[in-house]
Amino acid sequence: MQKKYAADYRLMLINEYLSGKSKTGLAKLHGVPQTLLTKWISHYELLGSIGSVHFNLPSNSTLLNWSRKVEKFGVDGLQVGKRLQTPARRTDATIEK
Repeated sequence: MQKKYAADYRLMLINEYLSGKSKTGLAKLHGVPQTLLTKWISHYELLGSIGSVHFNLPSNSTLLNWSRKVEKFGVDGLQVGKRLQTPARRTDATIEK
């Protein structure tokens, strides 16, 4: 079972990193996996303090995927369970000669 960390605790570690401490040293000192600490720092850099701890996104690619959906389909593209059709692409096989 994955351990949950409080938002204040995550922000404390992020701030320690931003003040110049190494990820490796912080991870060892606090018993947090370095990959998880790196994820928190990345989210903080993308979303700021509020977004990074409250949204608890599973990966950095989540934001990129959301951005692409909004560009392609507008805000409706973010609706859960709604599959939107993209315009069909023409290939050489579909072009009549």
